[in-house]
Amino acid sequence: MAETGVPAEHLPMLRQWLTDQVAFAPEAGTPGEPGERTAERRFEEALDRAGVSLSPSLREQLRKEILAEVLGMGPIQPLLDDPSVSEVMVNGPTKVFVERAGQLTRTTITFPDDAAVLRLVDRIILPLGRASTLTVRRWMPGFPTDPG
Repeated sequence: MAETGVPAEHLPMLRQWLTDQVAFAPEAGTPGEPGERTAERRFEEALDRAGVSLSPSLREQLRKEILAEVLGMGPIQPLLDDPSVSEVMVNGPTKVFVERAGQLTRTTITFPDDAAVLRLVDRIILPLGRASTLTVRRWMPGFPTDPG
């Protein structure tokens, strides 16, 4: 068990549970309360309910990751916020690339699994009136053209 009070193998489950608590809390928050403030409050409340002791650095890391997941574009949000990055390409959970000054570079950023990548795809294309069904995915690089 780490100094956090949570065994390392349980951290992914804790992270997912906290993300769900922040993203899908039943109440809508205080009227007029900005989304980030609501999400931060939900994070703190969920962490209190979980009753786990985390080091300040792990707590802050989880807070940032979960807020990026709920309010932004997940693990790639820091890349999108970086003015030196002109393009971000996600070709799978462990294949994230950026273009800076015309140079393509593989990053160390990863997604937990394929499902997390597909959730990001949904978050991007659903507001455009698209759906990420296998039929639609065929046009995307890296996906097979024959679903069979």
